[in-house]
Amino acid sequence: MRRSVFLFMLLLPLVLHSQNFRVCHGFVTDIENDRAVELANISIQNTAIGTFSNSNGEFVLNIPFEQISDNIVISCMGYQSVKILLENPYDSLKMYKVQLQPKTYQLSQAVVLPDTLNETEIMRKVVRSFGKNYPKRQFMLDIFHREVSYNTLGENLALFEAAYEVQDYGFDSDIGRCKIRLKEVRKSESYYEKSMGRLLFSKIMGQQNQLYRKLREDRIRAFNREPAFGENNSPLKRKNFKKYSYKLESLQYLDSSLVYVINYTPKESIGMLDIEGYLFINTADYAILKAEFNVIFSSKVERNLPSLGKYFSKTEVNYRKYEGKYFLSYMSDVSSMKKNDSELYFHDKNGDFQLQLDKTTIYVNNVYYTNKDFERIRRKQIEAKDGDAYKKEYTYNPAFWQNYNMVLANPTDKKVKVDLEREKKLETQFKDNAKQK
Repeated sequence: MRRSVFLFMLLLPLVLHSQNFRVCHGFVTDIENDRAVELANISIQNTAIGTFSNSNGEFVLNIPFEQISDNIVISCMGYQSVKILLENPYDSLKMYKVQLQPKTYQLSQAVVLPDTLNETEIMRKVVRSFGKNYPKRQFMLDIFHREVSYNTLGENLALFEAAYEVQDYGFDSDIGRCKIRLKEVRKSESYYEKSMGRLLFSKIMGQQNQLYRKLREDRIRAFNREPAFGENNSPLKRKNFKKYSYKLESLQYLDSSLVYVINYTPKESIGMLDIEGYLFINTADYAILKAEFNVIFSSKVERNLPSLGKYFSKTEVNYRKYEGKYFLSYMSDVSSMKKNDSELYFHDKNGDFQLQLDKTTIYVNNVYYTNKDFERIRRKQIEAKDGDAYKKEYTYNPAFWQNYNMVLANPTDKKVKVDLEREKKLETQFKDNAKQK
């Protein structure tokens, strides 16, 4: 009941302002234990319009009126998918409770590969299938980007949120060709500790826009170009297959598809930074549906600074199929250093080193795969690749954020809000940090 009241109050402004779409909202739980299911994908069938459930299982999906009679599909790795129809297409206040039935692969069915297929051969098939599984022609992604900065003392330092579009020229092209067009931005005050050494480093090495940089952390999309960190170490490159140990740990279901769950680790240190994690591979077409890329300090590096345990950064990406191709649908990244700014580490009151970190979450709201469905990004609209988006001047549009389904479904964490409102309300910060009209 508390969840229903909370969502009702949260969504009321959106309901009142929804002119061209129907608001579908609810929550997703595990039918066996009634626990919230996080990161369940909620989408309109046969379209790229979708969203994800938050940590409480809650979701908000904006449905164009021309599609209000279409099925809504709720899916999640390890569960049987569910389809629902809106009971009353014009009732935006109805709460939907979706219960997912776990669907597990019984180990008694044997995780045994045929003699002609081992883990390395699976990886070869993944690489050979890139051309048919991922888009080669131009497309557009509609993205919500949230970046929360904090330190290893557990204090939140800054909040940056942006809605933007990415014009991608296809997976055969260098990811560096992608163009970004900002739609809306808002940011809090920044409470970083300053480091003159890091400031000097950034002046010498230059800056890179974090919106572009985070996209490069997706090693599936960056297949034709090395990502920002972990150069030459990608476990998806043929030249590195002998350097990694690939182990089939289990099989899971996504809908009716069986998925290989492969753990990969470096056999020995490849460079200063190594990579390990998991790949979730569709057995039917060898597409990577989900991947973890955890960058670790190699044994060659003596590390005395606090970080994410043994990790330098942790990245997770999820892909979803649309029009016969797989597109990014969700990405999370936690990095144990600021790559752009002068703020990297500081001494606490006891004289100990503490790091300042970033946690970035990217949600894809929609995919446009036909040229007639999107407006190409013109030269004057392109976001600069060598500038800090946090320092960019912008106009704040409160109405947009009040009606934005991704923020409504994923509201600012309470502790983030408390930590950042040490001097004034977040809404006031958003307005004060914006360029005046």
